[in-house]
Amino acid sequence: MRLAAAVAAESTDLVGLGRAPRVALLDVEDGVVTGQEVVETQWDVLHGDHGHAHGHEHAASEHGHHNHPGEGAHHARIVTFLRDNKVEAVMAAHAGPPMVNTLSKMGLPFLTGQGDAAQLAAEAARIVSEG
Repeated sequence: MRLAAAVAAESTDLVGLGRAPRVALLDVEDGVVTGQEVVETQWDVLHGDHGHAHGHEHAASEHGHHNHPGEGAHHARIVTFLRDNKVEAVMAAHAGPPMVNTLSKMGLPFLTGQGDAAQLAAEAARIVSEG
């Protein structure tokens, strides 16, 4: 099973999906990580490409989400990455409801957690395979 894990810039600790600077692609077979590749995505930088200064975080808190005009393009970038890399499940520290909905529509299980992606991958694959 191929998992995509949103990871930090300096480690493979899980971070939020939409602003992940990197994604670890982990191949898991029979409960063992058999392959790992970390890809620079710069979603942390690209998330801000909609001309909205993120200094105005009150808009997110007032409405409970951050639905910016560029969010559709950002989600499309993530979807393309997941499809191109034949991802079967996604792990992150968190993701917003619109992104979780997008993953659901793609048929991709989404697992949240804290810690090192490689250490969590085998358990995540087991959870996904057991349904």
